[in-house]
Amino acid sequence: MRDCFFIVADANMEYTLRGMLSRERFDLTLGCDRFAFDPRLDMLVAVGDNDPGLLQRIDSFVRPVRESHSHLVIVIDAEWSGSRVLRPFVRRSSKLASGRAGPSRMWSLP
Repeated sequence: MRDCFFIVADANMEYTLRGMLSRERFDLTLGCDRFAFDPRLDMLVAVGDNDPGLLQRIDSFVRPVRESHSHLVIVIDAEWSGSRVLRPFVRRSSKLASGRAGPSRMWSLP
């Protein structure tokens, strides 16, 4: 099973994520455990969807990776025209490859 799957709303987010996760020891920068990342296996760009479209169709994107990945990260802009305000909260994440659990930043819709 792969560690983490990322769903991003657009190409800008894709290139940002690729750049960040291709750096040596990106785990230190992010403050998380190390995990394997291969953009061909671990990322989906919701082509043709904008942020609200991605949220509306999220279940169709998530369904195929539920069995192949331990964790899921959905990346959207915090604000867009007509958006609801996102509320941050912190929870304990599930164990990653190293077996340690740590805080992860999550967002919920009001």
